[in-house]
Amino acid sequence: MVYHSVLFKFKQDTSRQTTDAFIEALTQLNDKIKAILYLHAGYNFASRGKGFEVMLASAFASKAKLEEYQKHPAHIAFVENYVKPYVEDIIAGDIEV
Repeated sequence: MVYHSVLFKFKQDTSRQTTDAFIEALTQLNDKIKAILYLHAGYNFASRGKGFEVMLASAFASKAKLEEYQKHPAHIAFVENYVKPYVEDIIAGDIEV
């Protein structure tokens, strides 16, 4: 099992409406990419978040399935339409258990 987590910091002028749409679009990847075992996204409420407002938590059966997700056209479209225009910084982590 592979766990994939990402924290997103948005550009200063990004509206709450945009971050809501970002979370919704990210969550919809569950229905578009079969390699995903689960994917959850929401607002980070940790007091130590250092400005990273949204968190993604997801799981995959293997490293190969994570790579399949990352190369999937729906994921690539999400990155082009939501990440590149609005995100200032990302922290990502992957572990295999």
